Amino acid sequence: MPGPSAHRITALDSEKLKSIHQDYLREAEELKKVYSHAKDLVQQVRGKSWVSKGSGWGDGSSGRADARDARLGWHGSASEIFFKDMEVEVLPTLDRLPKALELQAKGMEKIVDIFRSAEEEIHSHVKKFRPHG
Repeated sequence: MPGPSAHRITALDSEKLKSIHQDYLREAEELKKVYSHAKDLVQQVRGKSWVSKGSGWGDGSSGRADARDARLGWHGSASEIFFKDMEVEVLPTLDRLPKALELQAKGMEKIVDIFRSAEEEIHSHVKKFRPHG
C-alpha cells in the first residue's frame, strides 16, 4: 500500500478561489482608504496648534503652549518622534499592504489560470483515447 503522499490528487475549487480573489481586491481597496485617511490625519495633526513642551506630569511644565508657540504648530521631541514614525514606518507600511494584497490576488488568478489550462489540456488528451459510442 502506498504511503500517504504517494498518490495525491490536487483539485481547485475555482469558485472559492474567485471569491478569495475578490476578497483580496476588496481588502486592498479598503486599506487604500485607511492609508489615505491616516495620511490626511497626520497632515492635519502636523498643522494643528499643539506644542510638546512637557507632559505636565511632574516635570514642572503644564504641557500647554502659549499663544506665540500655538501659531507654530506641533513641536518638540514627542512630535518629531511621532511624525518620523508615521512617515518612515507606519504610512509606508500602510501603503504597501494594499499593493501586497493586489499582488496576492494576481498570483492567485495566475494559479487558477494555470490549473484551468492544464485541466483543459488533460481533457483534450483523454478525449483522444475514449472509445466513441
